[in-house]
Amino acid sequence: MTLPLEGKTVLLTREKTSSEKMAETLRAYGAEPIIRSVMKIIPAPLSEKEWAILEKADDFDWLIFTSANGVKAFMDLINARGIRIRSPKFAAVGLKTAKMIESYGFKVERWPKEFTAESLAEAFRQAAPKGATALLLLGNLAKSDLETELHQAGMSVTRLDVYQTVLNAAIREALTDVLTNRRIDVITFASPSAIDFFLALTDGLDLKDFWNNALVACIGKVSAAHARKRGLCPRVVPKTFTAESLIEAIVDFYKTSTL
Repeated sequence: MTLPLEGKTVLLTREKTSSEKMAETLRAYGAEPIIRSVMKIIPAPLSEKEWAILEKADDFDWLIFTSANGVKAFMDLINARGIRIRSPKFAAVGLKTAKMIESYGFKVERWPKEFTAESLAEAFRQAAPKGATALLLLGNLAKSDLETELHQAGMSVTRLDVYQTVLNAAIREALTDVLTNRRIDVITFASPSAIDFFLALTDGLDLKDFWNNALVACIGKVSAAHARKRGLCPRVVPKTFTAESLIEAIVDFYKTSTL
């Protein structure tokens, strides 16, 4: 029996750990995944003021996360300092983020059906937690939209960047080699920053044939909108914003296109 993605080469641009998990699923569908992580996730260097905020994390009503990277970075930091969390409730954007929180033994009290920061803000707005305090734990590239909307919902919000997403310059030569010497059928993006980093790393290359041949697949409408803004044409965007759903959407695309 022919597997649905047999003969397809899929370029994965997420950071290494996330890409490796996607690669396992893609192989099960018959695809050949190629990992070229255009970004690295590193701990954020906290100032004394930021450490002081972290030391008081247990005093907040809510701890809010928008990514699994944020959860891991936060847990690593508090464990290193011996900070214990007993009082706050946890809120998350996305199933993966919620599961990461639960893996540390905490219960997620609030997470929206749609995996976007806007949906989480709306969930808080409807609950009207006037005066509630929230520690918003993000990465350095996260926009301020969620913080602004939570303020508008009547919450007192403190933002703390606990990790940084940076360009993986070391991958440039290996990425160039793949793009110039291999046929890529699908390229996947999981965030606007992945798109920006990919374009920065490939600046100056003639990628006309690559973009004509490669199917652009994005996790989520935010990434898809950013892809369009940068001149790309995303053709696969799953309704559920997870890596698993993205792969299923790619499979569905090829099933439909070959009918």
